[in-house]
Amino acid sequence: MKAFAQEWNNLNSMTIGSVAYNSALENITNQFVLSGTNTSKPNQNSINQIRTNEIALSSPWEFREFNLNGDGELQLVDAKQEPQVKYNGFHSNAISPAVDVEKLVAWINNNTSSILNNNYEVPLNIPGSTTPLAGGHALFPTNNVNQIWNGRGTSGNQFINNDEARHIFSLNTCSSCHGGETKTIFTHIKPRSFGAETSLSGFLTGITVIDPANRPIGSPTSRTFNDLLRREVDLANLIGNTCIKRPVFELAHKLMFKPIRMVH
Repeated sequence: MKAFAQEWNNLNSMTIGSVAYNSALENITNQFVLSGTNTSKPNQNSINQIRTNEIALSSPWEFREFNLNGDGELQLVDAKQEPQVKYNGFHSNAISPAVDVEKLVAWINNNTSSILNNNYEVPLNIPGSTTPLAGGHALFPTNNVNQIWNGRGTSGNQFINNDEARHIFSLNTCSSCHGGETKTIFTHIKPRSFGAETSLSGFLTGITVIDPANRPIGSPTSRTFNDLLRREVDLANLIGNTCIKRPVFELAHKLMFKPIRMVH
């Protein structure tokens, strides 16, 4: 893993677009995109999922996720960490009935500790029932720059009790990371068009956002994001760590490792 990280880091010393750069980048990507790179998976393919963003069938834009099944065919699965939109108290009562908002709020309040530790997964169903919780897609409405996940009110069964748990849960959904939690309009990478240069969102390059749910109420928290810097630091830390093949160090690494739940 460390050697693979070093290959990425070595690109920094090359000229983007040069023969050497393109060749090195191709070698890196071939290690996980070619068939045969993981003999235990369908089609011997290392890719875990394929995600699409489309508007071909109807508006608004829909984010979907597919996995390779045992026959090597793409199969639609749930959009990870994204509940069905009917559970979101951010929407009006016409879209999200109180009974549904209460179900998600109860799940968040019951799992506050795991959410605060970023050690949770949105289950397929409401715990203890066969009622679906996870969504088959993430929706991106026209005004998605304000899209967040929330309960309702300031107390009661529709209120998410912990301010930070609300934020983390919302940020880890596709629709709110590409929306109100990071003040992003739809995509984090704006492709080059009509002569304009490719641009990156503030979430990637650095931005401070006031909690869009006004939490704590009346004195909302300000949070700063700079995800490219975070990735740079993580990569440097991985390369800088010493690989010691001793059980105590391996155990310590596993205990300290904390995966990011932002699956999108």
